[in-house]
Amino acid sequence: MDNGNMSYNPLSRIQPYISYDENILWCGMPAVKQRFNVKDTPTFLFGIPFLAFAIFWTAMASSASSGGPIGTVFPLFGIPFIVVGIFMVFVLPYKTIKNRNNAVYAITDKRVYILYDNSKQSLISYERYRLSNITVEIKDGNVGNIRFQTGQYYETAGRRNRYGTVRASYDGFFGINDVQYVFRILNQ
Repeated sequence: MDNGNMSYNPLSRIQPYISYDENILWCGMPAVKQRFNVKDTPTFLFGIPFLAFAIFWTAMASSASSGGPIGTVFPLFGIPFIVVGIFMVFVLPYKTIKNRNNAVYAITDKRVYILYDNSKQSLISYERYRLSNITVEIKDGNVGNIRFQTGQYYETAGRRNRYGTVRASYDGFFGINDVQYVFRILNQ
């Protein structure tokens, strides 16, 4: 059993969510604090030009306004877009990193659990037999990440293309100690 942080017992946090007929094979939490990674938050990449354009549009609308009530109100329409852009560039990456740093992971004989233990708890569980494409990233010594495909979803195409695309959804354990051992348990 890997505690990671001795003052915080991950087993006591995840135990209430485990079914009585399940046996916990491993439980842990990130040993290394995660840093921002662009590939983990693709909305960040979209958010930068979105925010830049929203600021540009609002500035141009306010400088081109002719005065009067419409000229004063027209630039205000850009403010919601600026707020959304700020959310994508600053807030969403922060929430992702905070969730990963406060996560509790568990592997049972039937399921995989990820508990995001922040001010508001949220639990995700996956059936072990449905996980596929399990990959390991070893970073420092034997600390690393385990990513796995949790399923697939069908993304519909636009009107011009009648065929959609099948996309995969991924999740994983991030910054965990003894990543090779956890990988072996996950593949049992």
